[in-house]
Amino acid sequence: MRAEDGITAGGWSPWCELRVDTTAPEREPEVSSARYPENAWGDGVGRAGSFAFGANGVTDVTAFVYGLNHEPDTEVEAADGRAAVEITPQEEGPNVLSVRGKDGAGKLGPIRTYVFNVRAGTAPAGHWSFDEGQGGTAADSAGDHPATLAGAGWTEGRQGGAVRFTGQGQHAVTGSPIVASDRNLAISAWVRLDTLPAHNAAAVAQDGELHAGPWLGYRAASRSWSFNLNHTTGTSQPVWAYSAQDTAKAGVWTHLTGVYDAAAKNMYLFVNGRLAAGPVKYHGGAGPAGPLRFGEAQFQGSMVDPWPGDVDDVRVWDRAVVPEEIAGLVNGAKTLTAHWTLDGTGEDATGGTGPLTPGGGAAWTSGWLGDAITLDGVAGHAAAGQAAVRTDQSYTVSAWVQLDRLPASDAVVVSQGGSRTSHFSLGYSSAGRWGIGVASADTDNPGAWAALSDAVAYPMEWTHLAGVYDAPAGKVRIYVGGQHVPSTDLGYVSTWNAEGPLQVGRGMSAGTVGGHFPGAIDDVRVYQGALSSDDIARLAAG
Repeated sequence: MRAEDGITAGGWSPWCELRVDTTAPEREPEVSSARYPENAWGDGVGRAGSFAFGANGVTDVTAFVYGLNHEPDTEVEAADGRAAVEITPQEEGPNVLSVRGKDGAGKLGPIRTYVFNVRAGTAPAGHWSFDEGQGGTAADSAGDHPATLAGAGWTEGRQGGAVRFTGQGQHAVTGSPIVASDRNLAISAWVRLDTLPAHNAAAVAQDGELHAGPWLGYRAASRSWSFNLNHTTGTSQPVWAYSAQDTAKAGVWTHLTGVYDAAAKNMYLFVNGRLAAGPVKYHGGAGPAGPLRFGEAQFQGSMVDPWPGDVDDVRVWDRAVVPEEIAGLVNGAKTLTAHWTLDGTGEDATGGTGPLTPGGGAAWTSGWLGDAITLDGVAGHAAAGQAAVRTDQSYTVSAWVQLDRLPASDAVVVSQGGSRTSHFSLGYSSAGRWGIGVASADTDNPGAWAALSDAVAYPMEWTHLAGVYDAPAGKVRIYVGGQHVPSTDLGYVSTWNAEGPLQVGRGMSAGTVGGHFPGAIDDVRVYQGALSSDDIARLAAG
């Protein structure tokens, strides 16, 4: 090769050789793992394992491409035909790792399929329910890490009791670390702030030498929920995974879960069971670990980030937890908040929400189970004295109903609203079907949607209805006679809590009550939490 300018030419370059590789790696790579052996049961969900890849005698392999339970799409560089990767299985049971070699020309070899079995995820390494209600110690039901209260008090929680802090230095602390912050871990808690403070506020954090490693709480700069990690020594700053601007709310029980997958170097934050931030990369490593702290956190050797509010049901894992497990934490707490049998009285069998007061000519009649309340479709109704559930969290409402006639407009069986509109309305749609409607805001003209069943409504026929709001899934579901058709689900995320009293037989729109139900209503139940299809089938079976 030589260069020319059109007039003269330079000298010839030395000879060079060019080799064209037209052949892909011809053999499947070798794969092995001590923690997850092939065709055998290994460790559990959320626990990282090391997997070794080998070129299997192919000399020009420069990288491997792999994928767990999907096509290979992640590349790792090979050194002398070998590589090792850390992978965290997310699924219980059989898992399939697909690996193929890649040569310097970018050609991919055949896929090696490596099947291994993963056990269910292990229980938390620490679990503090804060249900004691008295004394100066909170027990760890999962291990041997009791927390000593310092100035903190007891209060009613999201599930049983809770520990209360005023944001003035009160805290609770264990005597030793729970997890190593450079490995897979997760922290979850139900939290409630009295106010949104001007400073960061830590619900749960684990001390280090100078700084907290894992930290879960409120980030003042964005007025949002946050999970962060920091090296526990030196002058490093934390890496934050936080929810969208202005998403934290005071006075509301909120479920937070922070997850760190050390194998992938990814942090995640889940709020009320839904992914709110992540993956966020964290490469900071860790230093010495100290005790777990509730209500404050360590930074530069001092205690900061006081928590003004309540903390309940804290769990810490020495592994990553997966979305299905997190959703179970939120929806697993299914509390019957009201049960009106309506057997000639409006008494609430749970004693939680209180009695229903009949009005507008409501009367008693024979029901599906004993007696029922009968309404005229004009003014008849029954009202509780307060709300039965928080509507910004998962809930379920059910009832047995019988229409006297098919009304020309919507007819509400059970509702709960604010000052201007019903948040949810379970009942009959003018389309001739059963359904549950939800509103986007407490305004006169909110965006409103409905999950309508495929089942046609008939008069003079007892029917079991159930409406479910599943917050982690972002779904509203309608069940008729215990049956659910997934195609009728409504995508919806609640952003407000309706604090008005629960109503039976009517709803509200533009500040005016309406949608009166013509017929009988029996056995009304309200739950905080999303009941499963099996749960509802059992209710419908009587």
